[in-house]
Amino acid sequence: MNFLPSDEQAQIVDTLKAFLTAQAPVARFRPPAPQVGNADGRFWPQLAALGYLGIALADEHGGIGLTAVEEMLVYREFGRHLLSPAVLGITLAVHMAAQANRAALDSLLSGHVGVALVMSERGDLEQDPEIVLTGLPKAERNGRPLDEAVMTAVLGTLDSIPRPRRRDPEVVREAVRRSVRAAVAEAWGKKPVCTVFVAIV
Repeated sequence: MNFLPSDEQAQIVDTLKAFLTAQAPVARFRPPAPQVGNADGRFWPQLAALGYLGIALADEHGGIGLTAVEEMLVYREFGRHLLSPAVLGITLAVHMAAQANRAALDSLLSGHVGVALVMSERGDLEQDPEIVLTGLPKAERNGRPLDEAVMTAVLGTLDSIPRPRRRDPEVVREAVRRSVRAAVAEAWGKKPVCTVFVAIV
């Protein structure tokens, strides 16, 4: 029996090692770095986009469809780079969500955008939209902050809806939801789960 990694497994390890060496070297913990707390959460969106958080998840659930062997090899590299053990919680949550709730799984693998809008009865925006990004990168590939792209999509969508139709919260909610998902997909390559709250005052 051959216990050596296959060519595919070696490629998976080499790709992850290159990413972690560049983005998460062990030197990140040396002084003057803070000795309390851990900022490794900033790597979760990239690791999800690269497929490592769902590597052993079936492809019908949005994973890569490999086995626990590849997952073990990935975690060996996580350990070598002293990645926060919180990544284990994310991986376990992904497996649990796959068994229980597709929406929760999509949120874990593709991120979530929350948008809160306060509209007047006339259909006008009463204050700036509130936007919260979870599990998504902070910037587009070109360096532009992702929340700016989302804000542009939200405001552009509101402007495109005729005022009489902006009085209908459901019309606003669905139009903004579609627009935000499309904007993030264009910027990041994945459509996130998007929740839009519309309050009429």
